Amino acid sequence: MSEDVKFKGIAITDEDRTFTKDFGKDLGSFSLMIPLPYEKSHIFSATSRAINGADVKSLPSSDYEYIRMVVTMNSVITNSPSWWDGADKCPDDDFIIQLWRWYLDCEKEFATRVKSKTKGKNLEGSK
Repeated sequence: MSEDVKFKGIAITDEDRTFTKDFGKDLGSFSLMIPLPYEKSHIFSATSRAINGADVKSLPSSDYEYIRMVVTMNSVITNSPSWWDGADKCPDDDFIIQLWRWYLDCEKEFATRVKSKTKGKNLEGSK
């Protein structure tokens, strides 16, 4: 559990950043937590390590995006069924892509919620 994040006069909790979805009887339920900026920077660093520091332009964009997707899923999934050992060990690319699309939808929903809660508020301490 991390501390609440204070932004524009509101507190954003871990619960606010957590999303859960049941993917059915065979796949089970997953939870993920939308990363904060410093957590995203860790994901970017891990992605760079995963490509061994290669110049992104030297890779096909589809390869880079696949690696970024796997690294991100391994970083943001906080609760999963017992069969899940990580995106890097999941042999079902279609399911990884399904998780990725869900994550992107959750990221958009989270951003929309934050914007709606803070609309018209000034940053604390600003005039």
